[in-house]
Amino acid sequence: MVIDRGANVGTHTVSWSSGMTGRGEVWAFEPQERVFYALCGNIAQNNVLNAHAYMKALSNEYGVCSIPKSNHDRPFSSGSIQGGN
Repeated sequence: MVIDRGANVGTHTVSWSSGMTGRGEVWAFEPQERVFYALCGNIAQNNVLNAHAYMKALSNEYGVCSIPKSNHDRPFSSGSIQGGN
């Protein structure tokens, strides 16, 4: 099993899953809602059935964090958003 933490749209998830067909799974975690939907779409579109997507953030501490809302009408980098408590 491979864990893709902060999977974004699934570039690594899809690649790793394709290479692991019949040998393992990829668990992809992406906390940003719209980016998560793109991740799920890429998994489905590439038919990598051994990839599993979760709309959650991972941390070394148990708790709750808030994920800032992005303005998708303006250019931004979904890979560099910083969450807060």
